[in-house]
Amino acid sequence: MRQEWKRHALGEEENNMRKIIEVPYINQSVSYPTGCESVSATMLLQYLGYEITVDEFIWNYVPCVPMQERDGQLYGPDPRKAFCGSPYDKDSFGCYAPVICEALQKAVGDKYRVVDETGTSMQELIQRYICLLYTSPSPRDRQKS
Repeated sequence: MRQEWKRHALGEEENNMRKIIEVPYINQSVSYPTGCESVSATMLLQYLGYEITVDEFIWNYVPCVPMQERDGQLYGPDPRKAFCGSPYDKDSFGCYAPVICEALQKAVGDKYRVVDETGTSMQELIQRYICLLYTSPSPRDRQKS
């Protein structure tokens, strides 16, 4: 496995700590328009040697609860407890880190310990872990409620 040290825009100290690893790439754009969490998790699992597809990860480990419209209002689950909608649906809303952490922990069993480090600085993260980072390119997802 090729590993290389790269410079980046975090600052000199962080530049010396960044390690780029080759992780299998899975394109989410067509099949999983709101599934960045599950696609990223599957890429990490494949990097760690697990033979799993995105569909298997979603179906077996990610609780998905459909959104419901009542009286013109949209209702859904707590995103800390379930995926709001479906990763296959472009109009879904996703989930927060606790859902993916729990799904990953189920997938890896006792071999690894999955930790939700939401709020931890990037500097601290890269010193301690293989990190799963994902973001949303959708302006809708960046709006504050």
